[in-house]
Amino acid sequence: MRQERLSAMTRIIRERRSMSVSALMREFDISYPTLRRDLSVLAARGVIKRVRGGAVIHEGLGTGPSWFRYLDAKHRSKVRMGEVAAKLVKPRQTVIIENGGTTLEVARALLRVADLVVVTNSLEISYLLNIYGKCRQVILTGGILRSDSYLYGPLTIATLEQFSADLAFVGANSVSLEHGIMDSDLMYSHIKRTIIRSAKKAILVADYSKFKREDTIVVEPLNALDTIVTTDEISEETRNAIIARNINLLIA
Repeated sequence: MRQERLSAMTRIIRERRSMSVSALMREFDISYPTLRRDLSVLAARGVIKRVRGGAVIHEGLGTGPSWFRYLDAKHRSKVRMGEVAAKLVKPRQTVIIENGGTTLEVARALLRVADLVVVTNSLEISYLLNIYGKCRQVILTGGILRSDSYLYGPLTIATLEQFSADLAFVGANSVSLEHGIMDSDLMYSHIKRTIIRSAKKAILVADYSKFKREDTIVVEPLNALDTIVTTDEISEETRNAIIARNINLLIA
């Protein structure tokens, strides 16, 4: 799914040293907004550098075992965050889970929680919980199916607006202490905003790197969140700012 595409995208950019936007869109059969989000993720991770018209490999990472150790560490961080976030869920609750690599690990950690009602716009999360979980119901939103297996568009928003969930789990493209959760896609920003507003408590699951950059669209301010789950590399300044806003901060 998306994580697999990001890994493949990284490999091909590393092999060719640079690739244009048009070549990447053809290679992975994705739209420009999807590619833009993918490149933003890889740039935030320090994997590539974005340049006009495309992307080049970040020379500092090299090509040896350190790269694979980096990927493994990123995955372990996501798993830890997923496990910490899942502890907030109680049996018989209604939970909304946004599409995303980190929220997928939240869903994986929820496989052992019984009698949940889960709403998601992710085909991967819905399949995982429906086949392997103990949920009472798994509800997939309507919408346009994107190439990276999530649902998108006005129908997705209309579906989400019907729910009043106990908890919502969202990821982030970037997080600003001043502006809050941010994204680069206007429609997807509306979807994420609707997910947050459709639950009594919203939980952001995002590693420290998401707090080191900003995008162009404000989704919701930080005070819309009940809890932030992140990694211990987060700066002291960011920790203090989150706590000062009376947001529950959990370190994975």
